[in-house]
Amino acid sequence: MLNNLLCAEYDSGVYVLFLVLMILGLALVIAFLIYRIRKEQASFSEMHIDKGITSFDWLKKYIERMISVASRKTVFYLYQIDINDYEAVRKTLGDNQYAEFQKEICGRLNKLLPWGIKVAIKKDNCIVVYVKNMFNLDVEGLAKLIIESLSKDIEITNLYNIELSINVAVAGFPSSGDTADIIIKNLELAMVVSHRAGPNNYACYTPQMGSKETDEYKYYQEIQDAIKEKEFTLFYQPIIDTNTLAVYGSESLIRWKHRTMGVLPPSNFLYVMEQTGDINWVGFWCFEQMIRQHLVWKNNYPDNKLSVTINLSERQLLNPELADEMRKIARKLKANPADYIFEIASFGLFFHSEIAKTNINRLKEYGFKIALDNFGAEFNSPTTLEQLPIDIIKIESNFWRKSKTKGITADVFEMVREYCSDKNLMLVTQGVETVEEMLDLRQNNVNYMQGYLFSPPCEPRDFISGMVMLPWEDKIRLRVKEINDAKLAEKKAEKETKQQNGQ
Repeated sequence: MLNNLLCAEYDSGVYVLFLVLMILGLALVIAFLIYRIRKEQASFSEMHIDKGITSFDWLKKYIERMISVASRKTVFYLYQIDINDYEAVRKTLGDNQYAEFQKEICGRLNKLLPWGIKVAIKKDNCIVVYVKNMFNLDVEGLAKLIIESLSKDIEITNLYNIELSINVAVAGFPSSGDTADIIIKNLELAMVVSHRAGPNNYACYTPQMGSKETDEYKYYQEIQDAIKEKEFTLFYQPIIDTNTLAVYGSESLIRWKHRTMGVLPPSNFLYVMEQTGDINWVGFWCFEQMIRQHLVWKNNYPDNKLSVTINLSERQLLNPELADEMRKIARKLKANPADYIFEIASFGLFFHSEIAKTNINRLKEYGFKIALDNFGAEFNSPTTLEQLPIDIIKIESNFWRKSKTKGITADVFEMVREYCSDKNLMLVTQGVETVEEMLDLRQNNVNYMQGYLFSPPCEPRDFISGMVMLPWEDKIRLRVKEINDAKLAEKKAEKETKQQNGQ
């Protein structure tokens, strides 16, 4: 039987089919080998941005693999390093040199940290490092070592010495989560806490980090998206010379046009920007936008001599480049510094920080005007006013309202008013809401006012239509009429009620 099978003759078609199947099989093997080679090349390309540096996507996949094969003894940590004020550094260096700057930082980390680390560039201002737990790793000590090493000057191609400010966050497996996504989220949560402590600080994730940190992290993520989508804008609130009922100037106030929550005031997000350092570049952006808008008004309405103000925070005042950058922006746009006023509430820094003092003095020297903001809330010492290089004092609303009654507040308010009169300084009261308040302040020789009586903060087109093109006197008279009509209506209702009760 077997011999018969071996000796059997097959049709030629069978041989052709067999040959075709062999060729197809060989082709599939070759295609599979090509696919594997290309996949390995892509994987290598994805991993290696440069020698010793990986992409964050690759690192995340690597972490997922490590977790999938983890044993009870598996422990590792992620260190996130945020470069503060990276926009200013990038602007100084240019894109190509900034890439070299990143590589230099990664090179330092590779030399500094234990064997087996993986260094990944997450984004322009952020580097993440994977560290195995070896030889009883001192987690916090390593964070301090990173800060100490990277906060020193970094030389870039013998052209620049960059003084770096960073923040470090730490999260580990399994203490910070059992998936890559959870660990990375908790790492970023720890970074929010690190930024809150100020530059060159670190924070390790703990389960005790509560809802406040979670909310801040949520805002931090949304703010980064808002920056990319250009969702920030400036609103303007007028400052009125009530002698003439004309607009003296306006205060610029940043707003966030949130995609789901509408227009958000600065109190909802600036505190997060303060912590992350984004306040510095946002401040420069706001100043440039403010000047551009002012120049449009100046060109379209040459008879209206508007001055525009902008607020400076503590974090901005502690930036050594603040004054020089503001002057560069004004020069670039060919703007007159005398038209622009910097409002400063944290004038205590003038006496306690040499950097802040230098910035304020330089802004004054460059021709900008300086306003002491929120007198009575942030700053309430009239005895030190002579030491401050100021042109304007803005009185906080609760303070001047309290001054209506006799007491220390009334005495201080009078001292400040007389001081401004003697030194020819401008005095502005904030938060004026009623015509009665306006008339009362006028009787006390306070003429410059700001508040919802005149207008809430509004977009530029509304500022012009409501502030410059309409006569203020008519608007105030209309408000007075509304108040009187309301009083008459109230008296009429009382009279009718009495009549009904009498019947």
